[in-house]
Amino acid sequence: MCKGLTRRDWLAISGLAAGAMAVPTAAARPSQARPAEDARGTSTAPAEPVSVAEVHSYDADLTTQFRKMFDQIGGIDNQVKGKTVGIKVNLTGDGRFPGYTTGDTHWVHPRVVGSAVAVFGALGAKRVRILEGAENRKPGYKLEDKLLSGGWDVNAIRNAAPIVEFEDTDKPGQAKQFSLLKVKSTPYVFPAFQVNHSYEDCDFFVSMGKMKNHEEMGLTICIKNLFGITPLGIYRDREQVFHYGYVQSPSGAPVELDPKSTRYEGWRLPRVLVDILGSRPVDLAIADGIVS
Repeated sequence: MCKGLTRRDWLAISGLAAGAMAVPTAAARPSQARPAEDARGTSTAPAEPVSVAEVHSYDADLTTQFRKMFDQIGGIDNQVKGKTVGIKVNLTGDGRFPGYTTGDTHWVHPRVVGSAVAVFGALGAKRVRILEGAENRKPGYKLEDKLLSGGWDVNAIRNAAPIVEFEDTDKPGQAKQFSLLKVKSTPYVFPAFQVNHSYEDCDFFVSMGKMKNHEEMGLTICIKNLFGITPLGIYRDREQVFHYGYVQSPSGAPVELDPKSTRYEGWRLPRVLVDILGSRPVDLAIADGIVS
């Protein structure tokens, strides 16, 4: 078990790594006043258990590895047994690198997803949902179609647990309308967000991010991954709304608290991400490394 990992630590092991971090639900967290914007010094927030594993190949026994890592952070059996587990995967970026798959470089790897699903199923999860926006407006286009385009064996993942579902969260999906999630912490920019019902329905929420670079944030892992829970079906051009604030939320969606605040993305985007996290707290974070 490794604690107190810095960004430098993550980069040092990012050849290929998987990390799992247990995060308490909002109700279980102690209530603390937010420090002043200009406060400096070490955070007094409680440290959460983290497990890091160096894995040399995606062909390794990742199911056994996940079981070991989950044990190292104290176990998640009671949190998933009989529950609906939602996994927000990261499938952003469409660049192709000769000799590498999308899962090697910028999407979470299908074997990481399938192995995690298998462990959740073995621990007694009632249902596992794979969640991500398909980013496609073709009639009838499904998240499974996007996964197939990336070379995924969708049937293998579907059979990894008793009930596995796939939900394109850019659309309302089975609920026919979007859910409203209010920010449970003190909001910085937005007081609430509209999202697909699966982010509200799940009992245990997993953010499965890819350890890759990002223009504004420097690094994409599991909190930045949550940007994708905001649906294109509502917010359309999300970068204009959230990154830069050049466009306000469409009619019916929660509007930002102060439209006159700075539009600088280096100030704005980190705060929007914290607001998203405050609206849909993460129970477990899994970071998938890259092949380099």
